[in-house]
Amino acid sequence: MYSKIRDTKKLAGKRIANLYGDNKSRPQIIFCGNTIEYEKYCNSTESAGCSMGTPWGSKFVVINGSSLSADVISHEWSHIELLERVGWWKVWNDIPQWFNEGLAMMVDHRFAEDTDDYCGKYIQYRIEWILLRKKGQPNIPFSKLTTVKDFVGHDVERNYFVYISSGLEVANWLVHNNGSQALNELLIRLKKGSPFSKEYIHHPNADSNCIN
Repeated sequence: MYSKIRDTKKLAGKRIANLYGDNKSRPQIIFCGNTIEYEKYCNSTESAGCSMGTPWGSKFVVINGSSLSADVISHEWSHIELLERVGWWKVWNDIPQWFNEGLAMMVDHRFAEDTDDYCGKYIQYRIEWILLRKKGQPNIPFSKLTTVKDFVGHDVERNYFVYISSGLEVANWLVHNNGSQALNELLIRLKKGSPFSKEYIHHPNADSNCIN
């Protein structure tokens, strides 16, 4: 089991480095053997994983029992990487949760096929978003997706839609801005104190860039 955890963590680390340009964070990975242990850390028995970071620098990724996978570790690790790069205060007081979750969706292949091509991710999320809307899922503006509470405690259909919407938006931004270099530059400006609302520019959908 230890070797599996080690190898899975190594793969997850490569995904983080690919998205962010390199890997600055070194979170401790806590693997819980049962849901009772997991609930002590994450106040839930249902989610696959959670991440925790403190103002004084401690950072953890917690995995729920059989949910050990590069997807789960990568997703939670992305939250830690963002925390490492811009700081605890910035994450909790300025960066909207849809952006935080959208970044995590770039390394989590449960929601889109295994691809590091942002056009590929954009197309998959775009197709899924359109299908969900056709099935009657109402659109939810990002102004209502700014906090952690906006992403939890709702029905399954809504939860799924807001994750897809966040992944779609961030993939779209990465396509327009040529990927990880632009992301790294954005995060540097945020760390220096510039407001997210000033630095993040929404772009029209990337259909013309990604669909021939």
